[in-house]
Amino acid sequence: MSIFDLDIARVPWVTWGAEGPETPQAGLAAEVPFGLRFEESRQGIAAWATYIASCRRGNMAVPGVGEPAIVRAWIATEEVEMLYAGFATADELAELLSPSELVVQYCLRDQGVLDRALTFVGAEHVS
Repeated sequence: MSIFDLDIARVPWVTWGAEGPETPQAGLAAEVPFGLRFEESRQGIAAWATYIASCRRGNMAVPGVGEPAIVRAWIATEEVEMLYAGFATADELAELLSPSELVVQYCLRDQGVLDRALTFVGAEHVS
């Protein structure tokens, strides 16, 4: 098993919550590799579910910002499948889910960001 350290301070982050995607830096453009994370709130969960459904349709872009190099989000649940299939809205899902009940994962999508922010720490043999 390989062990890595991800220095999240080396990535400009867009946080998506109640007000939509918000960039901490003025002028963050689509050509700048950035990370996407979601606010730990009902609005953040609704945005996450909407984003996952959009990704499943082949659109990974964040409205007004572009495609993220890293996504910090929760692992998609069967409830997200309900949204994707049209059985529920993102707001309805947000009422059912709590950030504390969801498991966080990182999706690393850009080699340049990986080279800058990911460091190999070591390896362990797992039997």
